[in-house]
Amino acid sequence: MSSTERAPCALTHDVLDAWLDGRPGRHAAHVGGCAACAAAIGGYERLSAVLRSDPSPEPPAGACAAVLGALPALKPLPPAHGWVATRVLAPAVALCVLAVAFGSWLVVSQTKGAVSGGVHWRAGHQPIPDAWVVLLQGEEVVAVTSTSALRGGFRFEDLRPGRYDALPFSACSVLPAPVSVQIEPNHTARLPLFLDSCAPVPPTGTPVHVQIADDRGAPVEGALTVLVQGGRVPSIASANAQGRSALLAPEAGPLTVWCYAPGYDRASLDTTLPPSGTPIRLDLKLRRR
Repeated sequence: MSSTERAPCALTHDVLDAWLDGRPGRHAAHVGGCAACAAAIGGYERLSAVLRSDPSPEPPAGACAAVLGALPALKPLPPAHGWVATRVLAPAVALCVLAVAFGSWLVVSQTKGAVSGGVHWRAGHQPIPDAWVVLLQGEEVVAVTSTSALRGGFRFEDLRPGRYDALPFSACSVLPAPVSVQIEPNHTARLPLFLDSCAPVPPTGTPVHVQIADDRGAPVEGALTVLVQGGRVPSIASANAQGRSALLAPEAGPLTVWCYAPGYDRASLDTTLPPSGTPIRLDLKLRRR
């Protein structure tokens, strides 16, 4: 046996069992005089420290390597309780500890937040029923909802923590600038939104006509289409009875059209508007849930 190796101990299984059960004092006197058991306990304490060192939802970089480095050396030991050897128990205990730790990370990563509020006219502060609220993150439309018929209220749930932009829309309003909101875990952010009445000068741009149909080819009336260009939302429209929606793109170049409708999965389409300013026509298919 080399100078760095320790003689095995028949009580290591019982010592680890008591430690994992939260009774470290049960064999305190023995651990104080046994180098093998003290090393085993120290290894699992280092493992526990590694797994608790970063409370963020994502496992820290190099976590697996650090965990393996913290594990005590697994060497053949005498059978404990006459039915299992510690060298079999140790890997199993390590896997259990890992499962609990990474399960905790999974729970944290699934912690969501919410945002709720109301849409009102800026003049008079009257609620706007049946308006739309679009929730964006970057150039992605995360979700769309309509306001309540009585108080113009809205709510988005199950949102991952982070910064979002909310954009209200009504057929009789000027499209406003998005309003930012920070979503925190297990918290509902409050967000009042305001709209101004229709502008005296109609908006200008190149028409983008979108035909919206379901997976059977039937038009989807009332589907909401959102045009995203250069990180901005210059146009929103609702499809008519024939499933047609008319958007306006303010400039040439890449753009994305997102589409939402109750009972369907959201859909998007990337295209490029030519510099000629010629109107373009797009077809979007929505799949029923």
